Amino acid sequence: MHPVLPAGSRKRVNVLEWLVSGLADDLVRKAPASSELKTLRAARELLGRLDAFLSESLGQAYPGTRLLREALERSERQAAPEPETAPGPSAAGRPEPAATGFAEAPAEFPPPIDNPDVADAVLSKCRQGMFAACDALHAQDTAAARPYRLRRIAAWMNFTEAPPAEQGRIGAMGPDEEEAARLRDVLAKDPKGVLSEAEGRMQAYPLWLDLQQMACAALLRLGSSHQAAREAVIQETRGFLARFPDLKDLSFYNGVPLADETTRAFIERELREEESAGPAPAAAAPAGDRLAEAAARARELAGRGEIEKSLEVFHEGLRATASGRERFLWRLQAARHCARVGQIALALDLLEGLDREAAERGLEAWEPELGADVLNAALQLGKKGRARKGPPIPLVTERMPELNKRLARLDLLAALRMSSKEH
Repeated sequence: MHPVLPAGSRKRVNVLEWLVSGLADDLVRKAPASSELKTLRAARELLGRLDAFLSESLGQAYPGTRLLREALERSERQAAPEPETAPGPSAAGRPEPAATGFAEAPAEFPPPIDNPDVADAVLSKCRQGMFAACDALHAQDTAAARPYRLRRIAAWMNFTEAPPAEQGRIGAMGPDEEEAARLRDVLAKDPKGVLSEAEGRMQAYPLWLDLQQMACAALLRLGSSHQAAREAVIQETRGFLARFPDLKDLSFYNGVPLADETTRAFIERELREEESAGPAPAAAAPAGDRLAEAAARARELAGRGEIEKSLEVFHEGLRATASGRERFLWRLQAARHCARVGQIALALDLLEGLDREAAERGLEAWEPELGADVLNAALQLGKKGRARKGPPIPLVTERMPELNKRLARLDLLAALRMSSKEH
């Protein structure tokens, strides 16, 4: 892998730390074969030359390659054949030492920590132990929330800032281009298998956000018993993306996106709902059980990545609805759903039509709460609509100030909250 390094020594150092840590982790995970001993020795020798060159080039900014060097040395020791020792002349007659009943005392851990290098080594060992513990806990109970939280803490603990990127690509290699599609294809038949595979790949691909979407989709299919585990994944991922919100727009070095279209919709729906059209207020509650059930069904389908099928739920519901008011509520719920799944343009188109119909029918006079719901949703989506590509929507480009004034007349508190968000 030969990433094009961004300008600036700090960014070069970040890339180097990323590569050293990742390669060291790879060596720790893989038990070396004796046939690899020569290769490992050659790699250590080349690393020494690289170490000297980088130390001279980067000066005091150079972080060193200690983790990788130690990992190579450890692999060399594991790959080296143990020398055979013949027993001495008196060995046969020497009595075996008496068993004490105690195992040999393990080395002290953590060792005395008196400098940053030792601290880094201790944290690296803890991280490896956390992954191994999570594997064991997950194998015992896939519904327990703890291993999902701990795995994400271990995967993301070394990220103090976003990975450097050039032209939208980070320096780390990603999975195969078709890997996400392959896993999603078998999700319906084997959610537990997909879940285990997604969790197991986090150590190798901590920034592959598709793994978070697939884990949540699998946990949703496994039912209410796995709800706490799913919530743990959502909470930890939400916190990580709050620190690095632009990750979803980046790609790996080989061009595979960190978050594909399905995952970006999942992020908008599950992790950033506060920026979407928001939950339905009481005044705009679904018109009867049929709409409530449809909304729940659409949300479930979207959670599995089946966005088009989730929209068909509202299409079929509208076809079976005759009442003008109920059709209005169905379209409003559909707009909210579109916002949740990242279909911002479609949500704005629906809200534009609803606002036009509300004006024609005098909705703000005979049902002001419902009119305020439409305005509130439109204003919350307005800032996203400004960045929307394609033909301009008057609701966004021309009428935002008017919408603010109308909302203030209908719901002063909602208008105040909207104003505070803008500032």
